[in-house]
Amino acid sequence: MKNWEKKLLHMAEQNDGPEKKILQKFLICLIGIFLFLCAEIGSCDVLTLNNGDELFGDAISANQGLVQFKTPEGVRKLTATEVLKLEFESFRKIDGEDSPEKIKDPVVRDSLANFPDEDHYQQAARVDVLDEERYDLNNDGTFSSEFRELFAVLKEKAREDANFSFSYFPDIEDFQIVYGRSVSPGAGGLASFLGTGQKGSVRYLSDRTIADESDFAEIPFYQRRHTVKFAIPEVNAGTLVDVKFRVIRKKNDPLKPFFVEKHFQDFEPSKISRLIVSVPKGKKVLYKLEEKSVKVKTQIQEENGRTIYSFEAADVPALLEEPQMPSLARMVSRVTFSVENDWTKVAETIRNLVVPLEEKALKDPVLSDFVEKTCQGKMKLSEKARALYICLARDISVVGVSPEDFSYQPSDPVEIIKRRQASLYDLGFLYHVCLRKLGVENELLLLREKETGNLVSEVPTFAQLGIIGVKIASESGPFAFNLPVCSEVGPEYLHPAIQGAVGISIQTGLPVEIPMIQCDNESRQVVSKVRILENGSIRVSRVTKYSGNFEIDMRSYKNFREKEIRVSLENIIHDEFHGAKLLDFKFENLQDVTKPLSLSIEFEVPDFALKSGGDFLVLPLPVDQSEYSATLVGPNVRQSDFYWPIKTQRSQEMEILIPEGYSIYAFPTGDWAAFGSLFYHSSFGFEINKVIFRDVYQRDTDLIPSENYKFFKKLIEEKSKTSERWIVFKKTSNK
Repeated sequence: MKNWEKKLLHMAEQNDGPEKKILQKFLICLIGIFLFLCAEIGSCDVLTLNNGDELFGDAISANQGLVQFKTPEGVRKLTATEVLKLEFESFRKIDGEDSPEKIKDPVVRDSLANFPDEDHYQQAARVDVLDEERYDLNNDGTFSSEFRELFAVLKEKAREDANFSFSYFPDIEDFQIVYGRSVSPGAGGLASFLGTGQKGSVRYLSDRTIADESDFAEIPFYQRRHTVKFAIPEVNAGTLVDVKFRVIRKKNDPLKPFFVEKHFQDFEPSKISRLIVSVPKGKKVLYKLEEKSVKVKTQIQEENGRTIYSFEAADVPALLEEPQMPSLARMVSRVTFSVENDWTKVAETIRNLVVPLEEKALKDPVLSDFVEKTCQGKMKLSEKARALYICLARDISVVGVSPEDFSYQPSDPVEIIKRRQASLYDLGFLYHVCLRKLGVENELLLLREKETGNLVSEVPTFAQLGIIGVKIASESGPFAFNLPVCSEVGPEYLHPAIQGAVGISIQTGLPVEIPMIQCDNESRQVVSKVRILENGSIRVSRVTKYSGNFEIDMRSYKNFREKEIRVSLENIIHDEFHGAKLLDFKFENLQDVTKPLSLSIEFEVPDFALKSGGDFLVLPLPVDQSEYSATLVGPNVRQSDFYWPIKTQRSQEMEILIPEGYSIYAFPTGDWAAFGSLFYHSSFGFEINKVIFRDVYQRDTDLIPSENYKFFKKLIEEKSKTSERWIVFKKTSNK
């Protein structure tokens, strides 16, 4: 029997009244909790007072009238009215290491004696002393994972990093928090550590701060994964945080095979970042090391009948957070590691899962009725496929659950139709089955979103993939690849999540790459007419045509009331021109996604033109300043690449009517800049009674390498000059 159990029984025996029964019931609950959170623990009592104070120490006795509680300052005697609750707190700790000088781990001892110098890490909030992951694989497909994090807190904002979480699957895995602690060397620094200064402290993770919660609680069908959350106490600047926990795969699951992807750089500096994988000797594995940002040392050795693979990066500098940078997965050095497989077998595994579900659903009257009602009145296959796309995007609610979070076996399409809710993975499969019911031939694709990093083709596993898409035969529609996730546009449009995605065909196992939409189909085209009023105000009539992502943003207005649309548009033009007043607006084809969308808008900007010297009227070019801002390229140097999820094109043509009684005195020259797949051009000209301004910005790429930053910077700075242009008119009559 544990000490805390004995203590509780002893205190219960001191009471003959109802308190004894309460304490006995409390004991039963605590035993259940501790069996669930089984680990090596130490204990300490916590007394919470009615005023909110917490006392840590040892409960001596408790009855109806008095509680005696021993603290480091002595025994406190409190009346029952002063006490809110008494808890027998337990900790995830290392026995015998209750003060800094008793810690045996050489890495912790060295860090205490040589605490990271804040002057050396001026930009850092913390320093990761040790970031280690270890995996031990078994021949039966099970494995254990152990994670160790040790970091030094330099600034207050890093205190939040002492809140940890990790996920596991209760049906096939167990977890164990080995220990969690904060270690402070004390005010005396090294002298304290050596025992000659003010003593430091070691505070351990309390069981009462550990929460084991079901993920996606609001989505009952997808509740499988759990997340464990906990907080390390007493974390401040100058503290070491040290945590170790394990996840043990107790049951083999072919749909969740061993796979790890380890990144070796982050936004904080690291002394040691390490991955260790141990497998039975002779077990075939595949891995690939990509050294992009830092060098990674690789070591393979045999030990006790096992092969141990070790990957380590030392003294890794922090990445600088910059605007429009790619995800870490696309930038940093990484190792991808898995058991041996090939893409043909991966495709076959998924195919064996989906075919029975598909054939069953095709025979179900629920699916038949759904498809028939959706496509009623449509004659061509392309029209039916379009109607189906829009219906699924509009009526099926997409939830943020990946197959990694749940399962690579798709849900029953009929069940999805009934509950009107699906993950992106399940939605893609439902779309495929409905298209087949229509007679539209299509191919299932298993894809990896490019934002999550490049697909490592040398390490075949479906754990690298997470989206199901479809490829439609050309005779069935003008669109080849798509996924029904946006009802604001038709199936010709590719969502950014799958533009540029790569993966495999589930039918063949062959590689697939989804093309990106060309920039002229991700565009915004503006034609406007500007009239200068006698009081210096300007009145602008503007027609804007949208496609791609621009169209998606604007079509969301179809769900707004007219008053709400007006308020939103007023806010937009006010952001462009301070004090602007909306006069009128009109959408074309807002509800019909098969026709081009446009917005006509008329607004007035007071006191925009400036009078000078009685004879001159000066007009700043009336364009949105933020569209031409160069703040994105302010710094002279840049570490990371520029990245965008899509390509884009923006163009405009503006007619500026010459005020009556004035003539053109001066107007600026245009600007031109080009680099690689980027282009900007503006021009000024005049016709009878008007000045014509035109410009176009085109970015026919999604990535600008950092080594080309200076060229990109120059182009954007040239573009920004457009917003600084002025047109000058001179009075020609007294009118």
